[in-house]
Amino acid sequence: PDKAASYLKIAKNANDQFSQLNNILKYYQVSSIYERAMGNYPRAFDLADSARYYEKIADAEFTDSKRALAESQLAYQTKLMENELLHQKAESQQWRSYGLAIILSLSMVSFLLFFKRQRLRHSLQQKILQNEKLTAEKELSLALYEIKEFTVHTTEKNKAIAHLLQQIDQLKKQKGSISQQDVEELEQLNLSTSVTEDTWINFYQMFEKAFPGLRARYIEKLPELDEKDIRYLMLNRLNIPPGEIAGMLLVEQEDITAIRSQLVQKLGLKDEQEIEILLETM
Repeated sequence: PDKAASYLKIAKNANDQFSQLNNILKYYQVSSIYERAMGNYPRAFDLADSARYYEKIADAEFTDSKRALAESQLAYQTKLMENELLHQKAESQQWRSYGLAIILSLSMVSFLLFFKRQRLRHSLQQKILQNEKLTAEKELSLALYEIKEFTVHTTEKNKAIAHLLQQIDQLKKQKGSISQQDVEELEQLNLSTSVTEDTWINFYQMFEKAFPGLRARYIEKLPELDEKDIRYLMLNRLNIPPGEIAGMLLVEQEDITAIRSQLVQKLGLKDEQEIEILLETM
């Protein structure tokens, strides 16, 4: 890698001093391949864009040269035809055939150039679509990470409350009662860490980023379900363990089985496996 980098640096200095289009184009193409191999994808994409820019310039110069050559050839042949027509009218038909052949050749060249431009344009569009796909996948991964972290964090806070309640119950059994200060601290902790409507609003917003429109489709296509059922389906879609789902819904883990059984009844399904099958269609 170091040796390749030094060669690329030498090539860049040479291009700065002796600017030649073909050398510049090769420099950006090789540099893009090098940066991609080094894992520096943003830099590789920038260099690839520069290579495409100079490739377009090279194609334009090539097209102009071909057009000028074709025009000069046409002018030359036309002049020959005019001179021959003055001296040998009998051969006029033969020169018409020559002219037709030249026109066909020019048409073929024009068609080939047009086809090449269309192919380059298609290739560029494919690369743009690929870049957009990669960006969308990154955004989806980030949204899923954020929403799962949020769910785990909320569940851990609920476990902390449950643990504190157990400690207070133990204190009650040992002392017979607890102080007013302990009660106030418990209430304050409960208010600051329990799953509130604001918590669910934040959850809905993050879920929408990961699965645009999915919650709305649940509500629209499954009117038999209430809000808790919809919340369960959203958490289940994230592949969250039943214990953590129970923590988010503020129920016992055993109640998750009851919720799934109620879903089967409400939706008229045969068994719980059909819940996932139904959700896949949405």
